[in-house]
Amino acid sequence: MRAVLTPTFRNRMGPSSVISRPVDESVRTSAHASVRASARPSVRTSVHSSVPSSTRAFIRSLVASCKRLARRSVVAAAAALLLVAGGWLLEALTPLATGPLAAPAVHAQASLLVSNHVLTTRVVRTADGGFIAQDVLVGFERGTVSFQTLTQVILPRGSHQLAMALLDPAGNELERISFATVRAEEDNWTQTLEGTWRNIRFQRPGVHELILYWQGRPAARFYFVVR
Repeated sequence: MRAVLTPTFRNRMGPSSVISRPVDESVRTSAHASVRASARPSVRTSVHSSVPSSTRAFIRSLVASCKRLARRSVVAAAAALLLVAGGWLLEALTPLATGPLAAPAVHAQASLLVSNHVLTTRVVRTADGGFIAQDVLVGFERGTVSFQTLTQVILPRGSHQLAMALLDPAGNELERISFATVRAEEDNWTQTLEGTWRNIRFQRPGVHELILYWQGRPAARFYFVVR
């Protein structure tokens, strides 16, 4: 048995007094133990029960997916490394071609290319065999006109048939000229085509078209406006 102090109360009639009561030690110990024992499980149970089962299942599936993706990433990286290593090995084992059997470094030209085209009032030839466009034209008025064209092309090696046709906005062919056969001695052969168009009657306003034909097929198109 041990005496325990209880809270102090003031008495209106006189000084405060302290009242002591005997307390059974075994009762106090059991009370404290029951409080400690009941406090922890209640907190854990409440936290655990606050997470729904569907959320826990989603978290587990998310973790499993992350693990699968990590494994796949490792496999993909290994495969890429093997491909790179295989390419290096193949390049190291392939002998370099030399001598007359070696493949050319530059591929042969396969088609016609146009590097320049102008409409002009007159073409002037220079002493060194070149061409000069005297006055460059960008369009025409309706009526009858004469003009020239200068078209510079780049040809592959061989013989080439070239022609040019003039069409009005309705698709009617107003004139066609043929150029002399061009014999290119090598690829990337540069040739200037001089076209002369005499007494062309422009009756329809709108966009007109010049079509360059190479080996009988349309190879390039040029446009100008008649007002």
